[in-house]
Amino acid sequence: MAIEELQGGRYRFVRLIGSGGMGEVYLMQDVRINRQVAIKVIRSEASASPESTAAKEAARLFQREAKAIAALEHPNILPLYDFGEENHDGTTITYMVMPYCTEGSLAGWLRQRSSANLLSLQDVAHLVEEAADALQHAHDQNVMHLDVKSSNFLLRTNRKNPNQPTLLLADFGIARSSVTVASSSRTIRGTPSSMAPEQWGSNPVPATDQYALAVMAYEMMVGRAPFVGSMEQVMYQHFSVQPLPPSTYDPQLPPAIDAVILRALAKRPEERFPSISEFATAFEQAAQTAPKLLLLREDETVASDVHIRATLAISQGEAQMGTRRVITLPGGQHVNVTIPAGISDGHIIRLQDPEETTPVLLTIAVKKPGGSGGYSYPPGGNQPPVPANANVRQLLDTASGPELPTVAASDANLRPPAQQSVPPLPEERPVRRSRLAGVISGLIILVLLIILAGGGYLLYSSHQSTNHTVSLTQTATAKLTPGKNAGTSPTSTKTQQKGMYIAGTYNGSMTDQTTQQTSQITVFLSQTQGDAALSGTFTFRSPTQAQDQLTGTVDLQGNFSFTVQQPAGQTPLYFHGQILQNQQGVFLHGSFCNSSTNSCSTDNGYFTAGPKF
Repeated sequence: MAIEELQGGRYRFVRLIGSGGMGEVYLMQDVRINRQVAIKVIRSEASASPESTAAKEAARLFQREAKAIAALEHPNILPLYDFGEENHDGTTITYMVMPYCTEGSLAGWLRQRSSANLLSLQDVAHLVEEAADALQHAHDQNVMHLDVKSSNFLLRTNRKNPNQPTLLLADFGIARSSVTVASSSRTIRGTPSSMAPEQWGSNPVPATDQYALAVMAYEMMVGRAPFVGSMEQVMYQHFSVQPLPPSTYDPQLPPAIDAVILRALAKRPEERFPSISEFATAFEQAAQTAPKLLLLREDETVASDVHIRATLAISQGEAQMGTRRVITLPGGQHVNVTIPAGISDGHIIRLQDPEETTPVLLTIAVKKPGGSGGYSYPPGGNQPPVPANANVRQLLDTASGPELPTVAASDANLRPPAQQSVPPLPEERPVRRSRLAGVISGLIILVLLIILAGGGYLLYSSHQSTNHTVSLTQTATAKLTPGKNAGTSPTSTKTQQKGMYIAGTYNGSMTDQTTQQTSQITVFLSQTQGDAALSGTFTFRSPTQAQDQLTGTVDLQGNFSFTVQQPAGQTPLYFHGQILQNQQGVFLHGSFCNSSTNSCSTDNGYFTAGPKF
């Protein structure tokens, strides 16, 4: 039952934000100062019950969380406004009042960006620094958070740089004191994918938060955690398996980033960085070894120190979702380029490798569908660059042949590729008469041979048609459509395409934002080529296991929806979203809700599955 008010009407109910096993989070109105707040509530029944021990433990942790937050005052930590306890109809209500962040969590923000639009390394470094600042302050106050993950950071929008929001560390529900940890409960708590080996043994130290932050940074860079699988598999990997370097999944990441992340993910706490702030500093320094990008509009003035100009052709899908490329400049210089989402034709990216002194000005050309045109070319060029092969990553390598875009260099020390203008043809020499006569004779002989061969074929065809005149006439008459000329040859009817072909198997996860539970899933889609109808199965792999049938549709633009029929008495799950494609493959990405009407008035959570195989 929802709580209508608290503190004698000061806080009034607006709506339920989410709920869990022991309590709820409400959006409520503080009528005294006319602002909205988030109020986290737990309940405990006055009467004894089998769950009374669990309720008392929840109340103890709740109070410990409130005390931990109250002791911390930092711009990157969500503050505590109020704390209290009331009795409603025999039920004790304990609550915390905190700011309401309309922008949501870092996890939701990253989900909206999708796996095809990962953050730049500099943006990840900013978020790591924000998180580390909050955690270092907590460590200085002898508080270990022990549940560092993207869903436990709330956001405040940075209008100057939307890709670098302000983070607010929240949810100190399982935080512990580094002073009293030896005498604390031995209960294991945390998020399995982010838990350091010592946390699995209930012996956390401040470096445990560093390990979890490194996992979060890993996910932001490559779109997945270093260890995945069932809880038992993940636990084994945390103890016994060395994580793969992030560059395994994104070869454009510099080696320095691999070194920093792998040190922070060391199995032994003493082998990690001495503090979480030192980890963030090392990560920021490593990020500076990657090329820096500056996005300019087509009409902006370019600084005179830009010496290399080039054009990079991308598809409309890449322009909408963002992409990453590796280009090779004259002299063999390799440059990693992150193309931000929403870029338009004619935009210019200015980049410079810290090890090089010559900046590069890269003009983006968005290809139009259905044609070879639609490119924007550097001003002053006499010939447009040739469209790049979609399978070629080194787009500007002058040694790769004529299928690559041109690179023009204004620096006298740099040599541009081979000149694009067509060289003059050498003067034609007189053809000797004997040679000319031989050519003409050969052509005459060839023509005669073709005529003779054709005549023989016609004679054979005429003989065959005479022998079968009756049967052919009857067949033709039987196949004629009334009202059409008998001499009209039949034409095949092309099947109309109704939906994008997306059949296959997709492994991934879904997160219920109400319960904060993440489930591992497998989606198997069956589809007839060109048809919009989908069928298949939806499998829950963990933490529970089940398999249900699904039916749905997909349109030509990749917008899909499907309904999963659950066991009797349970409302079906309705999933909807859009197909995403990047260099890793095809992904299903969208939201879901419980619905029997094939629509969602309010989404319960989100899911991502892929790549397809």
